Order: sequence, then C-alpha cells, then structure tokens
Amino acid sequence: VLEMVSHTLQPAGLHPMQSMTPGRSGGRELVLNLQCTPPQRRYLVQFVHQVGADHPVRWELRPRRGGDPERT
Repeated sequence: VLEMVSHTLQPAGLHPMQSMTPGRSGGRELVLNLQCTPPQRRYLVQFVHQVGADHPVRWELRPRRGGDPERT
C-alpha cells in the first residue's frame, strides 16, 4: 500500500499522514489522512481503486470546515 502512496499520491502533490490503529478481528489498520483539492481527487479515486483490488478499503470524506480558504 505504501508503494502505491509513493507511486500514485505523492506525484500528485498528496502527502498523507500515516498511522496504524487497532483493526477489526485483532489486526491493525493503516490509516491515511490527507486533504486534496478538486483537481487532485482523480488521483485519490485511482489510488482507492488500486488498493481496493487487493485490500479492504474504507474511506471517509469530510468537507473542510469554514469554507474554501482560497475564496475568503
């Protein structure tokens, strides 16, 4: 998975924060946390599909609070 991060996300300017958390069934989960712009979303979607082909993937989208800082 981390190889796909460096191959797919980092070239698009996405640098997720990584952490390991206790997972279901006593395992561990890799958690990637990142912010992306609308043009970067296609790279994120591509990454999720690539990883999801081999690993269970769960992702959450959270809009930025306070609106888009570029517009204020």
